[in-house]
Amino acid sequence: MKRVFVSICVTFVALFWTGLSVNAQQMSLLAGPIFKGGDTSLSAQAEYFQQLRGPTYFSIAYLNRGHFNDDHDDGFAGQLWFGKKYGNFFFAAGAGPYLFYDTKKDKDIVHGVGLITAVKAQYSLSKNFAVIVQPTFVTTKELTTFAPLVGIAGSLPQLKAGNGRKNEIAVFGGVSILNRGGGDRDSVGYAVEYRRDIADYVQWSVAFLDEGKKGNMERRGGATQLWLAGHFGDKLSLGLGGGYYLAHDDYRNTWENDFIVSATAAYPVSNRLNIRFSFDRIAAPRDGDADLIRVGIGYRF
Repeated sequence: MKRVFVSICVTFVALFWTGLSVNAQQMSLLAGPIFKGGDTSLSAQAEYFQQLRGPTYFSIAYLNRGHFNDDHDDGFAGQLWFGKKYGNFFFAAGAGPYLFYDTKKDKDIVHGVGLITAVKAQYSLSKNFAVIVQPTFVTTKELTTFAPLVGIAGSLPQLKAGNGRKNEIAVFGGVSILNRGGGDRDSVGYAVEYRRDIADYVQWSVAFLDEGKKGNMERRGGATQLWLAGHFGDKLSLGLGGGYYLAHDDYRNTWENDFIVSATAAYPVSNRLNIRFSFDRIAAPRDGDADLIRVGIGYRF
């Protein structure tokens, strides 16, 4: 768990560096077969790709490595890339840490940090859209895989720093999903969150999360996170965050020191109100990993 926390911190230093030079950026969706020895499954990836300076690029991605007999693995990857354009073509090679969550056949969950390496071949169909071929190799202490991913990419509007009102209070409802086998894994949850712009492209938040009751777990607590966040165009705001979650499991009557990584999107519906969507991944001891999918209304002031 300490290695996971250190990797999150390193990733956010890189993310902050990204905010210092906001040039071309794109979002891509990729999928394809994934191979583990003689076994095959299906892999999928969502990636944010950002130019830094000159030939250097940075990406942050969510990767699902499919379902093998004893491994249901997914996680988050941060990569540093070096690339070059040739007309409509773009070629790059990248590597970085992969923070994984591997659910075993016996329902145990293994956390850790692995290595992801990839090459990217991209062809621009127009100013805003491209097709990608991206062979990806991931190795962890639990699972080594190769996935020849293909997909599409779309350019994003220029990233802008937040302006105007710096504070937001939001109330959410949603679903909490326990990442393990068996039944009774889902429940209704809610959250209350305070968010503040503390610098260009950087936000801080504190939230109360209630994950509801799922089987032999009933968890709630407080989370604090740092975010890289910005506005794409005049309306849409996106953010990536990570931090600490102090939670109490009422079923076991125990306190937990957990980690949380999140993605969020907000869209204004009036001068002060936002619709906000957030996805949270909680890394917890024993078999307590969970995903929170929440939608709410935020008040800016």
